[in-house]
Amino acid sequence: MKPESAGNMKLLVTSVVRGSSRREPSGAVTTVDLDAGVADKTCPIPEADFLLFDINPRGGLRGGKGIALTDNRICFATASHILLYDYQWSLRSVITHPSCASIHDMVERDGSLWVTSTENDLVFQFDLGGRILSTFNYKDHAVTIRELGLKPSQTIPLDRDAILAGSRDYRDPRTHRIAQTNNAHLNSLCFLENGDMLVSLGRLTPWKMAVLMSLKGILTKARIYAIIVAVNQALIKLLGLKRQKNSALAFVPATAQSVILRVTPAGACTILFRFDDTTVPNHSLCPLDNGTVLYCDTNNGNLLVLDPDSGTVCKRIFVAEDFLRGIEPLSQTLVAVGSQHTVHVVDLEREAVVQKVQISEDPRVAIFDIQVLPPGVASLPDVLAEPDRSEIPEDS
Repeated sequence: MKPESAGNMKLLVTSVVRGSSRREPSGAVTTVDLDAGVADKTCPIPEADFLLFDINPRGGLRGGKGIALTDNRICFATASHILLYDYQWSLRSVITHPSCASIHDMVERDGSLWVTSTENDLVFQFDLGGRILSTFNYKDHAVTIRELGLKPSQTIPLDRDAILAGSRDYRDPRTHRIAQTNNAHLNSLCFLENGDMLVSLGRLTPWKMAVLMSLKGILTKARIYAIIVAVNQALIKLLGLKRQKNSALAFVPATAQSVILRVTPAGACTILFRFDDTTVPNHSLCPLDNGTVLYCDTNNGNLLVLDPDSGTVCKRIFVAEDFLRGIEPLSQTLVAVGSQHTVHVVDLEREAVVQKVQISEDPRVAIFDIQVLPPGVASLPDVLAEPDRSEIPEDS
């Protein structure tokens, strides 16, 4: 069933291809025609810098990330760049900085871009020329750190001058240990009407999970982790077990929390929401005109309607079993939500999915972000213009 009020609308969707090889595109940009109920055009998105050195077997540096619209520009993020295209798909400018890495969501506000740097759990505010206007680091807030229950080894603050100078290139995974720098998976943000910023710590990693993630990295480099997953999947089939949701494993050895922080324009930081038993990061904060905020409970397949003033969950709307990520309002009651390779249109009043549009036949494809396509944008080209690659080292 197609929602009548969402007709004659097109969406822009970015996606990643989980486990893609070096011989194929790792992600794409797709336009979706909701009225026809089809994905009408797809093209590969430029690859992130240093993708060849990423050992993450799933998403990692692959594919397309957040989308923002500003100043007659369509802005796509990869893990290392923000690419600003005009409505004819000419690449007009590129924003990149060594300290801003594994970019996830971004938001346009008052002519600047607010960007989540998930690799080191930072938020950057850039002007459209790429100059850093401000940063947010949750580790600078001692009270919040104590309330989160993190160990001192997990909360070593990054030097602000070094961040601004780009003294370490976090875009290159060889320069740091991700288990030490990305222990909250800060992946999304939004702004409330009063100017307060909400920040998603998608998966706040306890020490046990941090150790296991480090071990997973070692096993992946040694080409052992893929064997462990294959054996685990064989046992699941043999013993009739049920794998954990959003995981290849039957048993998850450690869980974490997802946390939403509230940050005032003056810089005060408080914990607004906590969600327990997190195994994969939760995603995608999105404010609505009525003052509530939408959030993907990626672990349980639910779209949450949050009241940021009372700190309560107003609704839990089940969308799909698969990985939820990406939210875009379509009307007062309809929103588009991504789940793996399918766009789900959800009616907030009826608390039900009213339309589904699959963007790919490839089960490895996972939606990252969704935006309504502005009027007057040309059809996607077969290939998007690339940023300058002259300074990227060859594979070793």
